[in-house]
Amino acid sequence: MPADLLDGLRVLVIDHDTEARELLRTVLLQRGADVRTVPSVADGLESLEVWRPDVLVSDAESPHHDSYSLFAKVQSLDADRGGRIPALALTTLGRSDPRLGPMIADVHRDLPKPIEPTVLTAEIAKL
Repeated sequence: MPADLLDGLRVLVIDHDTEARELLRTVLLQRGADVRTVPSVADGLESLEVWRPDVLVSDAESPHHDSYSLFAKVQSLDADRGGRIPALALTTLGRSDPRLGPMIADVHRDLPKPIEPTVLTAEIAKL
């Protein structure tokens, strides 16, 4: 996979886990993305308006906030406020889990954790 597959793409990563955030940041930087990471949904919403990323990648199961409500909010925001961008959810729930369906209505793609770097990169490139 080319190292510059995501060249110049602005990716906002939201994950409450510091190690997971840094791992995602490193993988995406190595593939040419411009990456900003934040630990919470509130920080993510602020970054959307200020930084205006091209893609949102978020841990879907934050212990402090419902990340799926974030995806719905992102799709309802006007583009000039950082909204309506593609969103990718990282989840530990299996696709067959009945709880997942309603939650991912506003997500463009969901991927199971742990995620392979090449799969993550390819899915972001598709978005």
